[in-house]
Amino acid sequence: MLKLAVSLCILIVAGTAPAHAVDTPCQATSVRMLDHLDHGDYTGATADFNERMKAAMSADQLASLA
Repeated sequence: MLKLAVSLCILIVAGTAPAHAVDTPCQATSVRMLDHLDHGDYTGATADFNERMKAAMSADQLASLA
């Protein structure tokens, strides 16, 4: 489970440009998720997850990694 969370974070961070510049919808989603995580809002961080992602990592599971 931890490997999944770390992999997800790496993918999200790798997809963002420096200074949180938003050039694509993927980057906008990544920045939004990181902002939610920065504020401890794990429900908000998982709001854009599809059903498969939610099954793999719920907001409660994500919060338990913090």
